[in-house]
Amino acid sequence: MKLVIRSIVSIIRTPSLVIAVGIIVGLATIISANVIEPISASVAMFSQIGSETAQATFSDSLISYALVIKTVIEFMKNPMYILLLLAGAIVASVFIGALLSLAFSGIFGKLFRSFEKSKKTSKGSEISIINETKKNFLKTWMMNSIYIMLSIVILLISMVAVVPGFMYISSDNAGMIGFGVVLTIISALVILMMFLFLFSYLSFWYPAVFSEQKGMIRHSKKVVDKYFFGIMIRTFATLVIFIVANYLINVFSAGVVAPYKIIGLILKWLFNTIYIAYVISYFFEMYKFLNKKYNGSVRKKENN
Repeated sequence: MKLVIRSIVSIIRTPSLVIAVGIIVGLATIISANVIEPISASVAMFSQIGSETAQATFSDSLISYALVIKTVIEFMKNPMYILLLLAGAIVASVFIGALLSLAFSGIFGKLFRSFEKSKKTSKGSEISIINETKKNFLKTWMMNSIYIMLSIVILLISMVAVVPGFMYISSDNAGMIGFGVVLTIISALVILMMFLFLFSYLSFWYPAVFSEQKGMIRHSKKVVDKYFFGIMIRTFATLVIFIVANYLINVFSAGVVAPYKIIGLILKWLFNTIYIAYVISYFFEMYKFLNKKYNGSVRKKENN
């Protein structure tokens, strides 16, 4: 409960975090409503071609998805296309990482020191967004780029990993359908563990950067190693809350007439902005708490 309160207080003391997150979430919401959802609707319409029913069945949708992924895989058998994809992913990761670092490196620095009584850091500079950006831009840029590239890899693996299960589920053989369901569940669990593992470690990189201690990345890894399961459970809980809340908002939006769908978009924007800002603040405070606890245990062992 103490971490929750400190996280909320940190947000209040760093309103720029909410503003920056709100802008990015707003852009993502607009893109989702005007680009991603129309594409999804087009895929659904494509899956209806040749179907005897007015609406595409669940099996039709799975087959369409699997065919799209298989087509992409066939396309990527050409080494030149693979190189272009890798180059594009690297360029995109570096570019987006630079933009995010420019937007958040200073804000994260101020967030990390939101409870410091002194107006100056240990190096004597004022705690301001501009100064924190100058100090931490390059380190945050590097972490953002790595994080984005790893996320792209996991996304690609996830998209391919579920194809075999989908193909078995869409089969007319009842035995194969059961096998497909089990295979899909196993694939989903492996993908979830990959995400939780990645997020648990990389989320502590960011606050570690602003701790001004030597070997910050290596030290943050030691902290996560010692308290991994507790961190992973919290990560899983934040993910579940995010998914369930967005699902409920989408259900609400689908159940209202067109003129009122804007209410659903506003609700989604408000919730995601506040929740993501809170999660960022919470993980910063959790790192500070566990880091202090870890250092205390190390000193205790050394004294013994």
